[in-house]
Amino acid sequence: NKVNKTASGKATGGLVQHRFGKNGDEVFNRNIGFLINFCIFIEDFGFVSAVFAKPKTVTCHIMKIALTTILTFFSLQIFSQVCACEKKSYLKDIISCDITSLKNGAKIYWNYDCNSSWITFQNKNFKKKIFFLEEDLQDYSGRLGFIEWTETKNHFLVKNKVISGCCEPLEIVLFNKDNGNKIKKLGTLIFDKDIGQNSYFLILQDLNTVLLFKSSDDKTYTFSLPKGRLEKTLKRSGDFNAENYFTDAEFKANIFTVNYKYLDEYKRWKTAKIKMKL
Repeated sequence: NKVNKTASGKATGGLVQHRFGKNGDEVFNRNIGFLINFCIFIEDFGFVSAVFAKPKTVTCHIMKIALTTILTFFSLQIFSQVCACEKKSYLKDIISCDITSLKNGAKIYWNYDCNSSWITFQNKNFKKKIFFLEEDLQDYSGRLGFIEWTETKNHFLVKNKVISGCCEPLEIVLFNKDNGNKIKKLGTLIFDKDIGQNSYFLILQDLNTVLLFKSSDDKTYTFSLPKGRLEKTLKRSGDFNAENYFTDAEFKANIFTVNYKYLDEYKRWKTAKIKMKL
């Protein structure tokens, strides 16, 4: 029997930021910058002290080179990608370490070592973990939790698989692509489709609301269903997922339509249509 792993607990989708910021590397960088600038100040104004005596300009020049080298090395260590585990060589076939480069210069990519796997968001100033799996769940990387992401105009959308098995619908999570912060969960995915330069996501926000998200301009179109219709259908049918009731999605010119089925009070299947002007 297949045992489903959940994406809660050890497999966390919360934001776990490295120690960059006021108590981390920003302070380190700022202190080095201060020392370099202080040295330049001494050179410019010709102050003499025991530390910078003989010759002060050469001493400052050496100091600047040394500090810059340290800072460069430290930055390379911070922004390097980790994708290796000798004792689990099979992970290279499970976890793709290809880097997704966003249009604003930010990057999203997998990392792994022998203890965990994680997804990193990185911009020019810092990087942070946006998803994390511990060692006992590493083999589910790409099948549990965050499995795929799509860039939009000002954001990126992440598909979140809450269990590793069948057949729970995917969650759609909205992130800010400038800082990698999670904004909100939009709902559960009904379907997605690429048309030209656009990606469309049809999302069940709740049992009374359907969203259509358009990637090129971050527009969200909302359609309200008759209150209680899907909830009653789930109770009458014994089904678990209303996402499966939606069929025959179609784009024509600037009109989107999709059908969905429901059970009436006599447990007869009926069909209704959603129509949205884009």
